[in-house]
Amino acid sequence: QSAKDLGEFEPQFQTLARTAAAMSPAQGENASRAEKDLYFKLRTLNRQIVLSNPLLNFDDIIFNRWTSSYGHVQECWGSTVLDEGGLYVTSGLRSDRPRLRNLLEDSRFTNGPWKGQKILELGKAVRSFDLAYDGTKVVFAWVHRRSRKHRIATVNTDGSDLCLLTQGQYEDLDPVWLPNGRIALVSTRAEITVRC
Repeated sequence: QSAKDLGEFEPQFQTLARTAAAMSPAQGENASRAEKDLYFKLRTLNRQIVLSNPLLNFDDIIFNRWTSSYGHVQECWGSTVLDEGGLYVTSGLRSDRPRLRNLLEDSRFTNGPWKGQKILELGKAVRSFDLAYDGTKVVFAWVHRRSRKHRIATVNTDGSDLCLLTQGQYEDLDPVWLPNGRIALVSTRAEITVRC
């Protein structure tokens, strides 16, 4: 696939730029709707431009979602994160109707103290994750609802083979795949203070 000429997007951009220039500062709900409409049109154009890059030859993207009442200091995160969120995949990025699914929706642990249990029944917060180099597995830091401790787990990108890698008194977070297939992570095993 060859690179698109970005000039083909210029007429759309110029139309939106003229609309923005003619817009008066927000006054009331009507102005807010017009600004919001313009924003979404600009985001749509931005998406078209980004997805025209031939190097972006994939149609799925993985992301996590979580909410915390205080999330800067890593040691505090497990105790302040709300029990919501998860690990999600958006498929059909290039289509008009992308689809969203929770990667962990039906995932059950294959090992460890929660073997056979669904991960989302034990906790929903996924702090960080990394996709394996071959795109088949995800490693992630997950918070158990009761213990409030970060644990490292892996799962296939189809949600199967959920495997717990760490457990115990320490917190383990921010895992990344190494090129050789091993995993590096941050841990409280060093028993030092803030690691951010």
